[in-house]
Amino acid sequence: MLRKISVAMMAFVVSSISYAMSDIVPYIGLELGLNHDNWQVRNTTNQTYNFASSGGLGGAFAGLGLAVNQNIYAGLEGFFDESSASTDTEQVNTTVGLTNIHIRARYNYGASFIPGLIGSHGMLFYARLGFAKTRFVFHQVTVPSGSASNNDYHTTTGGQAGLGFQWKVAKYVVARGEYDYTSYRNFTSFSNKTSVRDNQFKFGVAYLLE
Repeated sequence: MLRKISVAMMAFVVSSISYAMSDIVPYIGLELGLNHDNWQVRNTTNQTYNFASSGGLGGAFAGLGLAVNQNIYAGLEGFFDESSASTDTEQVNTTVGLTNIHIRARYNYGASFIPGLIGSHGMLFYARLGFAKTRFVFHQVTVPSGSASNNDYHTTTGGQAGLGFQWKVAKYVVARGEYDYTSYRNFTSFSNKTSVRDNQFKFGVAYLLE
């Protein structure tokens, strides 16, 4: 009897997983947007400088989506974007005296969990919770003492959160717009303690592989 119950439970679990897997929809897409970063640089004498950088971004994403029921959506997604965001050339007081610096973002990638609410007529309202890793370049016009280069590279991780909406434009095609905010870990570049907060406004188009 116990064996029959165990077999029945196992069959139920397998069939449930198979049913859920059959409803998972893979997708791939492309996106374009704007990147706006807020920087804070603190030198060795605790002087603080605040900068902003802006630029375009573009990249690709891929993920898996599941309509849990008629109202609830859940997804997992990975992405990669190139960025042109950079600060103007700014003058700061460093260990070698007054010098000009320039900071830019090169690319970022990451992964997210995407919960959402399913609306009518193919609409989806969703949130993004995950992480992003971004490659930053800190350029100092005067080569710092003890350094072989005036460029310092950092790949920094940050927690990311966002909101967006998606709508169906064809049987297998969806369009979406979203805003994402990322708070990165602080890092030190040429003895300057550096922090950055990132704002992204993105528009994307995805193809559903169902």
